[in-house]
Amino acid sequence: MAVDIWSEDGRPVARQRGELVCTKAFPSMPIAFWNDSDGARYRAAYFERFANVWYHGDYALLTAHEGLVILGRSTQC
Repeated sequence: MAVDIWSEDGRPVARQRGELVCTKAFPSMPIAFWNDSDGARYRAAYFERFANVWYHGDYALLTAHEGLVILGRSTQC
C-alpha cells in the first residue's frame, strides 16, 4: 500500500506524529457506505481532509527504519 504520514497541512513528515494517509487506491478499500446513496458520508469520512487522498483517521509515526507505529485515533468516530 502507498501509505504515508502527513502533517496537519498535508506535507509528508518522518519521525514525528502525523495523519496516516493512503496516496493510491488499494484492493481492500471500501467503495461505499450502506444507506449513503449519493456517497456524501463516504467522501466526508475519507476524502475531505486532504483532496483526493484517503485519510484514515489515525495518528501514526514513521520510524528511522521505515516502520510504522499506529498511535491511535485522530478523529472522533
